[in-house]
Formats: sequence, structure tokens, C-alpha cells
Amino acid sequence: MNLDWIVAIFIFLFFTAWSLSYYFQQYPSKTPMNLEAAAEDIEEKIINYLSVDYREMPVRFNSSGAFSDAVLYFSYDWPYNKNTTRVVTDKTTMSSLDCRYIGDTLYWTTDLSDGFNYFWIVMFDIDNTTLNCNGTFGTTSANQTIPWVEEKDTILLMDKINEMTNMSYDSFKSVISANRNFRIEMNISGTIIEYGSKKPKISDIYLREKTKKVYTDTGVKKADIKIFVW
Repeated sequence: MNLDWIVAIFIFLFFTAWSLSYYFQQYPSKTPMNLEAAAEDIEEKIINYLSVDYREMPVRFNSSGAFSDAVLYFSYDWPYNKNTTRVVTDKTTMSSLDCRYIGDTLYWTTDLSDGFNYFWIVMFDIDNTTLNCNGTFGTTSANQTIPWVEEKDTILLMDKINEMTNMSYDSFKSVISANRNFRIEMNISGTIIEYGSKKPKISDIYLREKTKKVYTDTGVKKADIKIFVW
């Protein structure tokens, strides 16, 4: 009788242990994200929120002499909102040339020098209701340009940065689903922007640093970014 009782207890304990082992294999417990992983996750979410996709289409035109107010054109299957398109001769300043759309053909006016003249058609993947290329010049004497290889990248937008700083910290933290406190410090070509929670005096703080390009009304600038997470 005692032997049967011992065997029954042994079998019960064996199947209980096996059941628990099977359960935890199928449904592993969730452990809190460590600080380094949380900082990496928050950095990615912040950068993604502030960034947009953009494309640059380099084009060139070989001029037989120097001309003023020449009209050039380029036809393209536009991937983004046409309203965001700009035609520039200097990607640093992003100073736009006078341009206009007729269907899927983009026209712009420029002063040409003898030989090859280079331009960049810049497009952003954002909803923009203001048409940049809204010129009214004539196009009867327009010359076609030759495209090069299109470049794709992401860039920070100053408008998105302002959108973030105009939002309360708690609201932005909720928008990006951040699970820890953070602070953002940016140096955009000498302009300092600070946003987020005040850094604690005594705490483990993880720092993530990144350098990105940011598009502003006065051109493309360099942004040195520090993101503190604790």
C-alpha cells in the first residue's frame, strides 16, 4: 500500500514538472527590455518620426553657349507628391529655380553656361498642399535634359522637428510608444534644440549619438543628435 502511494506521488510530480516545462516553452515569460536595447529602440522610433524618404534625380544639359532664362524640361513617372518637387543647382542651399508642371513633365528656367550644366530634382515623400513648382513662363523653346542615376535616402525635416517640439513630452512619448524616459539634444549647424525629460542626477543613463542631414527652409544642414535614455 505504501509503495503504491509513493509511486502515485512520483507519477504526479513527474507529470506536473513536465506540464510546467511544456507551458513555459510554449509561453515564455516576457522580461523587461534592458537599458541598451530600450535606448536603441527609442532612438530608432525618434529618428523614424522625424525622417521622410526623399529622392534626388540628377540631370544635365550640354549647352552650346551661355544663355539667360533658358527653359529646360524632364519627364518622369513621379513617385511622390508633385507639390514637394524642387529643382536646385546647389543641394546645400536648396535654392529653388522657377519651375512648373504640365502633366508629368517638369519645366524650369535657368541661366546656362557653355558646356555641361547640372541640376538636381528633389522630391519628398510627404503630404504637402503647397505647390513649389507653380511658375507661369512659356515652354515652347524648352530643351530636354539627360537624367543620371536616381538617389534614394532618408532625411530629417525641420517641420517634423518643430512638430515634435510643439507637442508635450508625454504626448510624444505615447506617440512613439517609448517605454522609458528620454531627452533629445540636437545641434543643427549651431542651432541648439533640447527636448524631453530632465536628466536625473543619479541614474543609469544610456547615450545614443547620430549625425543626420536635416532639410530646412534655408537648405540642407548637418544635425548632431544625442538621445539620452534611462
